[in-house]
Amino acid sequence: MLRQLTIRNLGLIEAADLEFSTGLQVITGETGVGKSMLLDSLALLRGERARADRIRRGADSARVSGFFVLEDPDLRAQVQEITGLDLDEGELWVERRLRASGRHPARINGQEFP
Repeated sequence: MLRQLTIRNLGLIEAADLEFSTGLQVITGETGVGKSMLLDSLALLRGERARADRIRRGADSARVSGFFVLEDPDLRAQVQEITGLDLDEGELWVERRLRASGRHPARINGQEFP
């Protein structure tokens, strides 16, 4: 389950920190305030291709990070198998950086992934 989402310099969003708890989460707002950028942030964490044109105008880079708690043992085992990381605590930090100059690295629990 996603517990925390942090966004820096992505599209319209200069800085956003969201915390989620158990239960239904609803995000509302007027047109043009950045709701779709929240979805784009989740897509980047999921592994969608990163593009430099998503970086906020005037910034050199953007960053999206999510803190997940994997309570389901089967899901935790699958993620451990894919990443090769020890997830005994079930905690997973995923981060994507978008750079205007090129590579857009991803990190899982601090370890860089291609």
